Amino acid sequence: MNRTHLLRTIAAVGGLWLLASAASAQTFGTYEGLTSQGKFISLDVIDDGVGGNAFGGGLVFWDADCSKSGPGRSVAWGVGTSIPFGGTKVSAEFKFNMLYEKWKLTFSGSTVTGTFVGRTPEFVDVNTSTKSTQLCDSGTLSFSATLVPPLAPRQKLAPGQAIRLQ
Repeated sequence: MNRTHLLRTIAAVGGLWLLASAASAQTFGTYEGLTSQGKFISLDVIDDGVGGNAFGGGLVFWDADCSKSGPGRSVAWGVGTSIPFGGTKVSAEFKFNMLYEKWKLTFSGSTVTGTFVGRTPEFVDVNTSTKSTQLCDSGTLSFSATLVPPLAPRQKLAPGQAIRLQ
């Protein structure tokens, strides 16, 4: 193999590696959108500390079907985390005493789609009893969210310069 052929082979393999890396890289930031119930959802992709991606958690509003009072309970929960992932898919399951959440995410460009399941114990009616509880369940919700553009950087003030606030 001559030198020119070797350099072309290295360049081609390097180009394929770069293409594969670019295809799997997600943009760090906040993604916002709506669930299949038409409710707000937000999730974060953060740096995992070594330059890779991590699911940083999310916030979701959902209408629950509760075991005693039935449908219509409005619920909102957020979870903070740092779950490293490569590629375009990540799943996470959280099991707390007062909350269960399961997330499945698929990224494509500046969009993420997926499913969410939430369950939480709630008081049936806190006005009548603080002892009667029920399980409230979101069912499986689908969602789509888009990367929110970052805020424009603020210009620093020059020494001695002030801004009047009204």
